[in-house]
Amino acid sequence: MEKGLTIACLVLASLLTLVFVLDLAVGLPFSRQSWLLDVLFALAGGVLIWQGYETYREFA
Repeated sequence: MEKGLTIACLVLASLLTLVFVLDLAVGLPFSRQSWLLDVLFALAGGVLIWQGYETYREFA
């Protein structure tokens, strides 16, 4: 069960990061309302991906 939750966290963090990187690069889906928030949310998503990966490695 823990592995499943960790994988779900990795998927959601990846989608979050993808959305904000796309907004920063192309302007989709938020039309670049704030580049600072795009960068900060992309960094936060990256940290979540890193934490999820490290946790997944502990369960393996």
